[in-house]
Amino acid sequence: LEQMCMPIMHKMLTSNDQDVYEEVLEMVSYLTYYSPAISPAMWTLFPIMCSAMNEWAIDYFENILIPLDNYISRGTEVFLTTAEPNYLGMVMDVLKFCLEGDKVPEQDAVPAPKLIGTILQYCRGRVDGHLESFLAMSLTRLRSAQRSFFKCLLITVLANSLYYNPVLTVQILQKHNALQELFTIWFHLLYKQGKKGKRILFSTEMHKKVCALGLLSLVSMPAEALPLELQAGMNQILIGAMTFLVDLKEVEDEGEVEDPASDPEDDQDQGDEEEEEVEDGEEEELAGEDLTRALKQQQAREMRFGGNDEDSDSDDDWGQMDDDAETALDNIDAHIIFGDTMTAISANDSLRFQALTSALDFQQQSMLHSLMNVAEQKRQLAAQKTVDGANS
Repeated sequence: LEQMCMPIMHKMLTSNDQDVYEEVLEMVSYLTYYSPAISPAMWTLFPIMCSAMNEWAIDYFENILIPLDNYISRGTEVFLTTAEPNYLGMVMDVLKFCLEGDKVPEQDAVPAPKLIGTILQYCRGRVDGHLESFLAMSLTRLRSAQRSFFKCLLITVLANSLYYNPVLTVQILQKHNALQELFTIWFHLLYKQGKKGKRILFSTEMHKKVCALGLLSLVSMPAEALPLELQAGMNQILIGAMTFLVDLKEVEDEGEVEDPASDPEDDQDQGDEEEEEVEDGEEEELAGEDLTRALKQQQAREMRFGGNDEDSDSDDDWGQMDDDAETALDNIDAHIIFGDTMTAISANDSLRFQALTSALDFQQQSMLHSLMNVAEQKRQLAAQKTVDGANS
């Protein structure tokens, strides 16, 4: 199938024929996802897509993100080790084009922080030299960002960076004098509430998970490795991590019991709450896509990401269709990481553990104990699954 489709894909991706561009990208998405391995012939399409992004195809970034994610996640070695062509360098050029300055509108730049997250998760420990660029680009765009959801996506770059390498990330942020600035924005967004007092941002399961893991990476750092401003705020960082974990557990529980038929009133309540995040100048809705294009995007997303994106052209839901995306964090349980982190600190540095927890109020202490119980339950369940798998 690939051999038959290759001439068509190559021609249509290079011809600036926008009438069938999405269909061709969908073909590339299928072939890079379902093939046992990504062939050298398929890799020849990678530079073509990146070049198009920098020239005329920025409006198709959400579609192009799907095969790019496949290339990086399923062909990590080729992506990182090939010198000519330099695939990582091509992606860096796309990211710079999208995030440096405001020439690319926010709704078109939404896939950029997602792409950074894919690289940091699948190439952990192998792109240290690019980490500063990822953070600097995201910080620059964050300072001019208008939409709260886009700000959250840019903050997830910080969270992914902390999980990737907390020590190096902190050093880079210190170099750019951005520590206090970024954490102030992060926690402002975390605690933003809707009409019903419910937190309305970082709404997807993956956002909550990666933010929790990023903050826990800081908590797990030795105290002497932390700059003074972080040492002073470590209690708030722990509370932030616990807040994300509580919200994450609620989302996980809802997913286990969720009725496939959605309640229109619940959808309306969610819309009312999310409406509160709209800031000055953000009221105008994005131009709606025609039904045919929306359905084709839906098919591509469901194939790779498994999302249900009925509201993809609403400016309140930019990019939230990827909550079910396969990621390198799928097998990481943030609650177990939390339990292991707190247990290790308690055992190895009792004074630090006391400093972290003594300032917690009654509700926060209850949250801590509840999360430790959740971690233990999940650890036991994981152990039982391992035993069952070995016996089956």
